Amino acid sequence: MSQLSISKRQLNWEMQMRTLTYHFSIGMGKVLRFARHKVKHWIIAANLGYDKSLEALKKSYRVGLVSKKDLAAALRGHQAAADATKSPHREAAFAARQEAEAAKVARSN
Repeated sequence: MSQLSISKRQLNWEMQMRTLTYHFSIGMGKVLRFARHKVKHWIIAANLGYDKSLEALKKSYRVGLVSKKDLAAALRGHQAAADATKSPHREAAFAARQEAEAAKVARSN
């Protein structure tokens, strides 16, 4: 894999992180006076996979600021973002890491 492709991937990841933290921060900020506007930004961030936004939406639902339909849509979007990060290569690496850690523990015993 070339250095160029790694840097493009890293740039894309950094842009996504900025976007989701931006929307979460806007939702949490005191600049916006209307709760519905804050909820809109939390929904965007939750759809990008940001866990804190999903928690903020759940709390808002309990208070009555978010409808059941909006919360369900945000949960589906968050799950889709989580599923998009899964890949066979990542799962194989995770399994290999667990095996290596298990072997290390077995050797130490």
